[in-house]
Amino acid sequence: MAEGRFLSREFPTDSSGIILNETAVQLLGYENPLGKKLNDWSEPRNNYHVVGVVKDFNYESIHSEIRPMGLVFLDGIPNGSGNYMSIRYVPGEEKEVTEFTEKTWQKLMPGIPISYSYMENDYNQLYRNELQTRQVFTLLAILSLIVSMLGLLGWLHSWHNAEAVRLPFVKYSAPA
Repeated sequence: MAEGRFLSREFPTDSSGIILNETAVQLLGYENPLGKKLNDWSEPRNNYHVVGVVKDFNYESIHSEIRPMGLVFLDGIPNGSGNYMSIRYVPGEEKEVTEFTEKTWQKLMPGIPISYSYMENDYNQLYRNELQTRQVFTLLAILSLIVSMLGLLGWLHSWHNAEAVRLPFVKYSAPA
């Protein structure tokens, strides 16, 4: 957290609070962003007040430029201003968390299907191209080593055959 605080249920006004990243603060031209008011220009319009600023981080591919971002507190049923929800859990409890999330979703949003994915899989998908490129270059490096070794082996073989051909013609003088 660069400035301010995180959103919390302990502050009733945080239902309209927003946390901006440093890029958003710079784009908006705020020198002291805490307490500033802004809205999302949607219909109906959602008005927010800035409660915190987070340092820029890659929430997309590291090859992408960091874009402005705002984090809002969606307590209960989302009001249409958010499309994603992140759930932090203890590693190894994926099954329990997934079951609980599905049950809670069906209770709050009956008849609406839930769609979810794990961030680890999402990030792996982002960098799949890099992983494939690494595999191709590794394979090419191994192939070039094999070709080099075959060339060296061929050279040694031809050198050995040339020495074998020359040896019988070497004259030795007998000691007197």
